[in-house]
Amino acid sequence: MLSIDHLQVGYGNKIILQDIHVDPIAPGQVVSLLGANGCGKSTLLKSLAGLIRPKKGHITLNHQDLTQQNFEQRAQHVVYLPQSLPASVHLRVFESVLVAANATLRPTQQSSADADRIMALLERLGIAHLSMRYLDELSGGQKQLVGLAQALIRQPTLLLLDEPLSALDLNYQYHVMELLKEQTQQQQMVSVIVLHDLNVALQHSQHCLLLNHGHILAQGPVEQVIHAEHLATAYGVRARIEACSRQQLHVFIDGLSTNAEVNT
Repeated sequence: MLSIDHLQVGYGNKIILQDIHVDPIAPGQVVSLLGANGCGKSTLLKSLAGLIRPKKGHITLNHQDLTQQNFEQRAQHVVYLPQSLPASVHLRVFESVLVAANATLRPTQQSSADADRIMALLERLGIAHLSMRYLDELSGGQKQLVGLAQALIRQPTLLLLDEPLSALDLNYQYHVMELLKEQTQQQQMVSVIVLHDLNVALQHSQHCLLLNHGHILAQGPVEQVIHAEHLATAYGVRARIEACSRQQLHVFIDGLSTNAEVNT
């Protein structure tokens, strides 16, 4: 279970997140973190990862208060993947995933992070052919896929991904989200993913947090959160949410909203 209790986060005297309260989220769920640019999505991820210390409030994961743990303790069960990997890393892809696999193991366990497990994951991500390439030779999309391999190989309890699809084409976007959904359920972790594509969120996540100006505007099952009225408030757009012939919900944007013009 992941829950957040009245979290306040800021930089210096500037408050970015105010009174963030998230009801318990059960393991095995992909959680879309949505909201307009500058609403605090990345700040919330960094707070969950322990990169920013909250001014107030608590973050609880499986009955442990993460705000009372140091970064090393938290890293044993929380993995955070930023939007891009460091550009100057000169390691082969396989080596970088091996380093990540060993990061949460005690020295006596490191032999369990074997080549077969790493190569199987690279194969699932469609990048096994890159295993002997150097990271600083890869494209932005390829680096994102390697970063995802580094995150998944550690088998965290809480996985935090900041826009993992931003440099990927449509094929890889679908492939990655399906793999994330599968791994999240199999490993019974909670995956929190910053997304901008609402239709990706509708198709691939079960739960949703919608931020607006540093507050939680809505939370719960994704089809209840991605609602025309909520989108008008958070994004300032007139939206329709309709089911296609396969009964999959899709968002259609008809224009910019006004106070008197919200489709429900």
